[in-house]
Amino acid sequence: MHQNKTANPFKVPIYRDLLKIAAPVALQNLVISSLSFVDTLMIGQLGEIEIAAVGIGNQLFFLYTLLLFGIGSASGIFTSQFWGKNDRASIKFTSGLSIMLGLAGAVPFTILSLLIPEKLVGIFSIDPLVIELGAQYVRVVAVSYLFSAVVITFSQVQRSLERANLPFIVSVIALGINTILNYLLIFGKAGFPELGVEGAALATAVARGLECILMIAIIYGSRDNPAAGSFKELTGFTAAFFKKFMKTASPVILNELFWAMGMTVFKIVYGRIGTSALASVNIAEAVMNLMFVVLMGSATGASVLTGKKIGEGDYSAAKSNGRKFIRLAIIEGLIIAVICAALSSILPEAFNVSDELKKSAGLIILIFAGFLPFKSFNLHAIVGIFRGGGDTFFAAVTEISGVWGVGVVLAFITGIWLGLPIHVVYLFVSLEEVSKSVFCALRIRSGKWVHDLT
Repeated sequence: MHQNKTANPFKVPIYRDLLKIAAPVALQNLVISSLSFVDTLMIGQLGEIEIAAVGIGNQLFFLYTLLLFGIGSASGIFTSQFWGKNDRASIKFTSGLSIMLGLAGAVPFTILSLLIPEKLVGIFSIDPLVIELGAQYVRVVAVSYLFSAVVITFSQVQRSLERANLPFIVSVIALGINTILNYLLIFGKAGFPELGVEGAALATAVARGLECILMIAIIYGSRDNPAAGSFKELTGFTAAFFKKFMKTASPVILNELFWAMGMTVFKIVYGRIGTSALASVNIAEAVMNLMFVVLMGSATGASVLTGKKIGEGDYSAAKSNGRKFIRLAIIEGLIIAVICAALSSILPEAFNVSDELKKSAGLIILIFAGFLPFKSFNLHAIVGIFRGGGDTFFAAVTEISGVWGVGVVLAFITGIWLGLPIHVVYLFVSLEEVSKSVFCALRIRSGKWVHDLT
């Protein structure tokens, strides 16, 4: 009898290649999310005021990292296509341009966080204690923005070169240091001062600085790393390439910025509902991020492999692989949704907060699980297939219209105007994922997302 040799999906070349990239990225994100969960848990021992304050501080850094993610995503699009063509010189100056843009973006974030942290935190909360503690956190963390520009950009380039293990190793070491320092500085252990929220910020800043140093040392200490170039090689891009890069990068950066601003508006609405509402969302997100790591790893791998196939000129294979990635995305979303739902009433119990707040966080996690198949589909389509295929304008329009045309509108109606409970507001906000999935499905079917940028 003929035996089906493709019964095991990981024996299919495209899935095997995807796993090589997705596994380290997923593990890296799992480490990040796990330690973020532990950090939130540590802060949670101090109380809900502290949870809300650190959550706001991280939200500001989140805005900046999304700018970097937009730049890094554009860099990844070009890098993966140049990698398909084995054009190493172009890979080097793509890396250099991306780092320069990231450092330029760090300047205003750093200055504002150092000079007016109270005003920045005050956007999210009217609670004076939250503003005071949040400002302490933001002021200390601000010094780490420059380090993150280098780390996030180089990490994306390494993944696009199918070297995802490198940023994973660096991340594990840095985040391990961060967690240890958090324990020592938040609670004043082993002779260290008890600094509370400010200690968490100091631990984060030190860890990010060490992460930057380690990333550069490994890349330049590695044998034949395509991204390791001299200053001249990193800055050797032409004006024509800069224009081409920005034409592709601008929609991605705007996508991330408008998406981030949308997420920020959601947090502002949650904060206006109350400090407890904001704290419940922060607890829920610490749990939900643990569930999201596999999807992000898979979507990143899809982007790299899609761009590489287009760089090789094999457009038919790129489209065929795109359909395979989408099928996998839906299956992943369903499986993780079941796991997330099962844990929705268990993990919030680890936090030192009221029973009502735990219940609210559990309901939010359960709602998140219900929308996970849509989230997975959209993530793989927008971040994976469309960006990998150079279709950044359509990806941006779809993302922005969903967040602002549906999510933000429903957040204001339900949270500010109607004053509904936080879990009900979160339910309505999540409907934006359903609207985006319709446009993504139509675009994938059309095949118009394939663009060779090199």
